[in-house]
Amino acid sequence: MATYTTRGTAYDFDLTNTGTTRWLSFMLVGSAGTVFIGGSVGTEATVQCVVGPPGSMACGPTAVAVGGQLGFTAFLASPVLCGSPFQFWVSSTGATPYSRVGDAVFVGSCAPAAPRVVRAVDVRRRAGVVTLVPPVWSATPVGVVYRWQRCAPSCRTIPHATSARLRAGAKVRAVVIATFANGVQLRSVSRTV
Repeated sequence: MATYTTRGTAYDFDLTNTGTTRWLSFMLVGSAGTVFIGGSVGTEATVQCVVGPPGSMACGPTAVAVGGQLGFTAFLASPVLCGSPFQFWVSSTGATPYSRVGDAVFVGSCAPAAPRVVRAVDVRRRAGVVTLVPPVWSATPVGVVYRWQRCAPSCRTIPHATSARLRAGAKVRAVVIATFANGVQLRSVSRTV
């Protein structure tokens, strides 16, 4: 049995020997366009991986006993389509021929990460002009709206104040609303200056 998760171009495999003999080597074969660049087994420093014909990589020697598990990280030149299976092959002799024992299946999520505010909007006051420093989002928004609020003592929107600069003598704060392709709206509110 084999499953995997991914971190960019690093693919973390959990390989479990559910067969009747130990494995001395294994091979992964990716879908069309997969380009392996290397691999690493955290528990066995002696394991060497050889990138084979396009889309495959063989690794060994290893000694995965019946019922044993092996953690393995494969490094790819670029990510493959989310959820694509990898063929999983093993050898009990450490050499060819390999026997296909199934597919390594993806156990993560293909849903895009929800957008979030990475750095909140900030404001700077110089003389009578207040300038906002835009927030940083985890994804690129499809629309952004700037609003200013006068705060004395509660904050209320200043009509028609929608640019990145404002001439103001009173205490103000900026509110930035971003809309993302998936319809999510995020709001970032600055400190009052």
